[in-house]
Amino acid sequence: CCCSSDIGHVYDNIATKETMDIEGITVEGLKDGLTKRAIAYVNPKSGSGKGAKAVEIMKPIFAEAKVELIIRHTEYAGHITELANEEDLSQVNYLISIGGDGTLAELVNGFMTRKDHAEVKDKVSIGVIPAGTGNTVAYDLGILNDIDAAARRIVSNKGRLLDVVQCQPAAEGAEPVYSINIVGWALPASILKGYEAMRCIAFDCIRSSLYEVAGYAEVLANPVYRCKIEFPADADVKQEVRERLAQYQSYVY
Repeated sequence: CCCSSDIGHVYDNIATKETMDIEGITVEGLKDGLTKRAIAYVNPKSGSGKGAKAVEIMKPIFAEAKVELIIRHTEYAGHITELANEEDLSQVNYLISIGGDGTLAELVNGFMTRKDHAEVKDKVSIGVIPAGTGNTVAYDLGILNDIDAAARRIVSNKGRLLDVVQCQPAAEGAEPVYSINIVGWALPASILKGYEAMRCIAFDCIRSSLYEVAGYAEVLANPVYRCKIEFPADADVKQEVRERLAQYQSYVY
């Protein structure tokens, strides 16, 4: 993941602190002396149009670094996953998410589920341009909301390894889902659902506060959810804990 070594939240243990060189391949046959290629996915509606503005900031920075910047605009939810899954990466150095956490999640899922993932994972780096309403992952990585700085960090050819969580749905034949942020159940899912419902009708000036509004609404409603928790046989969990959590109980988060 292309990012800086700056420290964000105190719990930013999702990535290694040490940076590594990610020079990668040199792309042959590009015009104007360009030596590398980046494909960036932008959600035009992300962050109230912030994604489209980010593209214009990025263009001169990538040109100066001799990197060809190819922009792919998304047209519907899940489109980035499809594009990143099918992209020809034989002559590509960077895949870049321009948007928020949802945009980045789609890119990661498309990249992780590629048939040639084992071959491309050490050749192609993922870059993050924070241009969404919520930029939690970028904040945790120390990228914050400075698009200019984020773009320059990508072309600096320094990267950090990032943890990925693989979630396997229980349904027969279901494909795994990947996360580099959190896996939330119950309350966080309800808050996100409420936020998405309000985001469609809210004015831009209050959109950034909708997470809090949705959160307060859920807390006041005080919902509870029934579930049981099971662990793999080889997990280091005490038998007493296994037995207690294996019974259905009421939870909030």
